[in-house]
Amino acid sequence: LFYGNKGAVDLTGFKTVVQPVEFFAMQASPVNSVLAAGQQIQQKLIFQTKAAFADPPQLALALTPVGSSMRTVTLRLPTVPSRFLTPVTDLDATTFMAKWRDVPGAANETQSVFKTASPIDVEAIGARVKVLNVGVLTNVDPNAANMVLAANFTSTAGENLVMLRLETNAEQQMIRLTCRSKDAQLASSMHKFVKPTLEQ
Repeated sequence: LFYGNKGAVDLTGFKTVVQPVEFFAMQASPVNSVLAAGQQIQQKLIFQTKAAFADPPQLALALTPVGSSMRTVTLRLPTVPSRFLTPVTDLDATTFMAKWRDVPGAANETQSVFKTASPIDVEAIGARVKVLNVGVLTNVDPNAANMVLAANFTSTAGENLVMLRLETNAEQQMIRLTCRSKDAQLASSMHKFVKPTLEQ
């Protein structure tokens, strides 16, 4: 991260704190408490994910302008689940369905039905989810209106597969999204992460 002071006076009491979260191990390089006028400094943050997550960690930044009281700003860090995902595109229909059925219990599945903001275009949806590092599997669902997705999520605990099914209804502009994984937290986190992209 880079911090810059474009003002003509120094900023004192400069401090950054990454709010602790259970799903990350984090290291941050120290920063000086004074950010001089015209100065730009860099702080290195190293994140190691310990478990699945949907919301990025937050950074609290504090500083004191001359002649004023301390001010704080909270920022979301650009550490999103897609940075820890690897697309899976090599599962055929038989293998995918075997893995899908092998996921135990309702707790390992998260599902919702929702309306999209714009008309449904399956190809456009495919392009959007690929940006999230989720693989689009072809020739798995015989219904061309549906889509099957998969990715591996890597953490300190190892690699876990998460599978997603999108069932679309263009006429009603509705999508049913189902996420499954042997890691229940991963299924829930991926659902929360992917759904906003599909609602567009």
